[in-house]
Amino acid sequence: MAIYRVTIFGHMQTGEEWNTTWHVNKVSGEADQVATDGADAVTAAWSGVTSPTGRLDAYYSADLGVDGVRCDELDSSGLNVAQAVDTLALVGTSTDELLPPNVAVGVSLRTNSPTRFGRGRNFLPSPVVTTVLAQKLDTTVQTAIKNAWLRGLNHMSSASSPVVIFHRNNGGFDLVTAVDVGDVFDVQNDRRNQQVETRVRSALS
Repeated sequence: MAIYRVTIFGHMQTGEEWNTTWHVNKVSGEADQVATDGADAVTAAWSGVTSPTGRLDAYYSADLGVDGVRCDELDSSGLNVAQAVDTLALVGTSTDELLPPNVAVGVSLRTNSPTRFGRGRNFLPSPVVTTVLAQKLDTTVQTAIKNAWLRGLNHMSSASSPVVIFHRNNGGFDLVTAVDVGDVFDVQNDRRNQQVETRVRSALS
């Protein structure tokens, strides 16, 4: 068996790239297949209509989207030994304005391990302003995002490419068994740092 790093990447409204990562356990030599499984899983999360109800595209505008999935097979030292890329062209369907680029929605991945080593996180890009209610993520949107990501993870499991929490210190892993989404927005400062800033200035009289 081998560990694969699956990087989901896309573009933001101001030209920056966003990405988030899964680790997958599968037999070695299957980078192409894992990339395809990842692309299908992301498509299911983005625009799928099967149960449970919820899809990501409704909470993003056409200025933001998913451009592809990159899969790297890792050796026992965590180094890349093979790579495959599947291209996607998924964009949002909302007509509302997006929140600032450094705003993120955190999706927590859980395993049967009760320690912090049994947890992982995915950071999704900034959704539209109408997802905010009382400065938090609206509960309806919160559930829909959770359901969408769950559908993607279930697809990976069904394709025999289950998502795991990979432990770089010893090369082991724990199988992801649950997913949850909080209602407090997260911050990704590296996304803010990529944004070109335009300033206005006045001198004191």
